[in-house]
Amino acid sequence: MAPFVQDSVTPDIVSMANIESKSAALNHDRVQKPVADDFMYDFKYNHHLPTTDILGVDIPADCDAKKEAEGIVARLAKTMSEGDAQAFAGLFLDYDAILKAATDLFPQTKARSFQFLEPVPTVARPYTDYSYLQFVVSFETELVVASAVINAVLTQDGWRIYTMHTVAEGLKQFPEQPAPDGHMTGITSWASQRSEAINNVDPEILIIGGGQK
Repeated sequence: MAPFVQDSVTPDIVSMANIESKSAALNHDRVQKPVADDFMYDFKYNHHLPTTDILGVDIPADCDAKKEAEGIVARLAKTMSEGDAQAFAGLFLDYDAILKAATDLFPQTKARSFQFLEPVPTVARPYTDYSYLQFVVSFETELVVASAVINAVLTQDGWRIYTMHTVAEGLKQFPEQPAPDGHMTGITSWASQRSEAINNVDPEILIIGGGQK
């Protein structure tokens, strides 16, 4: 007798509720996103410099740059470690877009371990009506080691961060590995290292001539 396949007499019954639940799971619009769709947050470029006539105050000539920078970093570290988007945005001169970005990102990202880097904090006065406090800091998140160059201006309400340029220096889980053959260490090639070692050596013994009898 030849084999045969018999269809099920009872058809499979799929409930509409089950279909809807599967459809909901595949609906990407319902999945929580780490940042908003307009992730660029409409940051403004080519805006006017915060000159003294706009701010209504100038940085005093006897300003203690290190002390003032330490105060700014202390507030910055507190707001970022606590994930306080409102307080963080309040540290900036123009903060509408920054508040939106911080609100989206702070639940997933916390920064800590702020440390000053060289050069030391200093007050720059590129123009007679424009001055700012500049300093460089390092900090960490769960994933990266980063740094930031911060320019702050003095307003009638105190110091406000005008610009904060950050960069990820390295991934914690994937540290940069040195070359196994030593031909490149950092930005200095092996040939340059060898040349420097030869030129800077101070030999205790100098052999003149190499003839043999």
